[in-house]
Amino acid sequence: MVNYKELGLVNTRDMFARAIKGGYAIPAFNFNNMEQLQAIVKAAVETKSPVILQVSKGARNLSLIHISEPTRLQLIS
Repeated sequence: MVNYKELGLVNTRDMFARAIKGGYAIPAFNFNNMEQLQAIVKAAVETKSPVILQVSKGARNLSLIHISEPTRLQLIS
């Protein structure tokens, strides 16, 4: 089980500097649901690898259908 509190956000400038120095790439993944997000994070933890998580505008708009109107307006603006 992944302890999400132990994972952290980092400055991408630092993350890219480490990748350049270490000679590796950082994958970026688009996800559309919680199951995909959990799988990406689990794999990153198991391999001790950094990742970039992306959400497309289309996926964000689709998810807003399930959010109340006042909250939706705050997120869009």
